[in-house]
Amino acid sequence: MSAQLSLNWLHETLTQLPDHQQLQSVLQRIAQQTGASAVLFNAVGEMRATAGPAPARLIWEALQPHLHENERDASAALPVLRVGRWQLNPLITGTRSAAHVLVLATLDRRAIDETTKLVAGTATTAVLSALQGLDSTRIRDRADLLTTLEQGIPRDRESRFWPRLVEFGFIAHAPFVFVTGVPASPSADASRVVREHITRVGGAEFGVLFADHLVSAASDEEFHALVADTPDARAWLDSLGEHHFLGISGVHSILTDVPRALREAELAKRVAADFGAALHESPGNPAPPGAQVHYAQLPLRQWLTATADRGELAARRRRILRAFDDQPELLHTLAVYLASHMEIPATAQHLYVHPNTVRYRLGRIEEALDASIRDPQLITDLMLCLEPRVAALQLQPDHS
Repeated sequence: MSAQLSLNWLHETLTQLPDHQQLQSVLQRIAQQTGASAVLFNAVGEMRATAGPAPARLIWEALQPHLHENERDASAALPVLRVGRWQLNPLITGTRSAAHVLVLATLDRRAIDETTKLVAGTATTAVLSALQGLDSTRIRDRADLLTTLEQGIPRDRESRFWPRLVEFGFIAHAPFVFVTGVPASPSADASRVVREHITRVGGAEFGVLFADHLVSAASDEEFHALVADTPDARAWLDSLGEHHFLGISGVHSILTDVPRALREAELAKRVAADFGAALHESPGNPAPPGAQVHYAQLPLRQWLTATADRGELAARRRRILRAFDDQPELLHTLAVYLASHMEIPATAQHLYVHPNTVRYRLGRIEEALDASIRDPQLITDLMLCLEPRVAALQLQPDHS
């Protein structure tokens, strides 16, 4: 193909793209122009589009060793390959952040000239770049809409926002929940995780608005989502919760409730994070990588501690528990005793000690506190102080 013909073909191809299936349209035009089969793979071997009868799976298997070589030397061109009677002319295309491989496959060793390959690659890259830009725009649109809802909308304007939510998979006036979370691992790449989950949700059968960073976030790693309350969405949240501390609001169906749902999710996430920290600190406890807490299921004691001022709560806990500053064994015994429903035999079994040892330690605990641990008011205070640790201990096999 001459240079002028190539430019004309490229211009015509890109100006006549349909509104849908643009990759498929480009590959069909490439196949028609070159008389070759055209197959487009992403970086992990998923076929994005194809035109013609070439055996796509066999082609990918033949390509893989040479792609690994290309990773070591990015300047190395992919070689012409053979699969049965097919001659493969592969080239790297797409954007730097989303590389693809376009293969022009011909029968009986028919060559594809470099100009034709260059034009085919340019057309494919142009469409991939446009589609990537569209995805980025939709992600920004989700985040902008979510920000507006978080800040609160008047009740008389709610009808204007449901159609926008429908564009992102929601059903108008159907129930939804708000979710906030942070990675369970401090070293986790939060932004990468968020991008992965946005990608996974892209084709999901439920509505979601997803963004990293809250309007007012305590941490740069926080993310948040408005999610349709459906079985598919709940399964997705279970997956997300494997590696995050998640707070999930109560179920709502009115968009003016979004700020309230956000506050509920934040409180539940606070409990999840405290619970997760206690799991990691609990001796002998194989801590799961994440935890999720539902606001509607919070016991009263957890709701009270979550709603309290964090600094004031820490100070009051400190005043009660400082009696154990130099006696960590007594503090652990007390936590196990509370987790064991204040039953001495169960406490002894969990600690691997004799029941009389537990009784002795409980006596020392009462001396340290200068109060009886049979006093309901003291027990209430101790439970509020040790709630995350007690909940973590109750997950251990001895407390099941």
